Amino acid sequence: MDKISFFNYSGQLSSSKSLFNRALIVQSFFPELEIEGFSQCEDVVLLKEALLNLETNLENYFNCGSGGTTLRFLLARLSREEGEFVVRGTQRLFERPHKPLFESLRSLGCQILMNSDREILLRSQGWQKDRIVLGLDYSSQFLSAILLSSWNLPFDLTIETGGRSEGGSYLEMTMGLLQQMGMEIIEEENTLVVPKNQKLQKLKYHVEPDMSSLFALVAFALFNGKLILQDFPENSLQPDFYFLEILSQMGAFLARDNSGRMVFAKATNLKPIEMNIRKTPDLFPVLAVFLSRVNGSSTLSGLDALIYKESNRLENTKELLSELGFNCVIQNKKFIIQGKEKHQYPPMSLEFSPDHDHRMAMAAALAKFQGAQIEIKNPEVVNKSFPEFWEIVPL
Repeated sequence: MDKISFFNYSGQLSSSKSLFNRALIVQSFFPELEIEGFSQCEDVVLLKEALLNLETNLENYFNCGSGGTTLRFLLARLSREEGEFVVRGTQRLFERPHKPLFESLRSLGCQILMNSDREILLRSQGWQKDRIVLGLDYSSQFLSAILLSSWNLPFDLTIETGGRSEGGSYLEMTMGLLQQMGMEIIEEENTLVVPKNQKLQKLKYHVEPDMSSLFALVAFALFNGKLILQDFPENSLQPDFYFLEILSQMGAFLARDNSGRMVFAKATNLKPIEMNIRKTPDLFPVLAVFLSRVNGSSTLSGLDALIYKESNRLENTKELLSELGFNCVIQNKKFIIQGKEKHQYPPMSLEFSPDHDHRMAMAAALAKFQGAQIEIKNPEVVNKSFPEFWEIVPL
């Protein structure tokens, strides 16, 4: 069985792709904005290339790969310009829900249609309307896309949201970043208003480490290892920063060393949890695998967004854990895991496909590190968010 017995990493991690991509859209309106940070993940690289293409007018074809964020943010950004644009991506990407954004862009005066199962045609004269309706069903990312491209409009833009109760913390992250950059966003009952002529007020933005990727490494360290991270923020706009609260409730000891670096080390006697993860769906696959080795019954709720991710993470995680011999069920919109610290994995090797989902590959890697015999197919899917993953976790 090929596995590492102890995880050990000290250093920095790449920047948050969520914050980086949001900052890139702002920078496309204001080239003077300096972005501090680094990321080679596919979503960031493709958005950089697309925005450079937009700036230089080399061609009207734009590639989004498999990135839902890349596609949605880019479509809204392109719609601010006059022209005809062709946006391409994987078939799996176009199977994910995008209809609310399409309808919003049409309401703003754009023409948008699916040329094929892997191509979108967008025709725009810039935004022509000052009011749209954009609810928060499926994902708040559609509203984030519109807000990020609402700079320097010649009119006040009113967005009827139908309420914010299900907006989610990624919308809060978007609004927080934009407000840090100088955008005024007026919140009224069931509406957001972006006043006209919004200008950049900040010339430099530091992108902190990616909390979603970090949590995967933390899970390795807490199981059997040590992780020392530089540049760990005291607070964060990233929803997955909440993993610190989750671990605290489980009884993990979290601390900074004398140099201010965050230290995560092997933890014992962790407690099972009951947790709503609606605002942190990217944690789910790795968190579920981690909880499978914590004695007792853990319950995760707030699962609705999981079926709209790169894969159906709810069903795929259940399948993975079930094949590894764990008792887990989906019941009353809750995912219930019977964890067992001394679990004996099946003796036969399991071939696992992450189903084009980077988070599922990381979850399977954690199970392999814990002792499961797993062959992970297409391990390169982690490039979408964390291309350094296999260098740091050499299974």
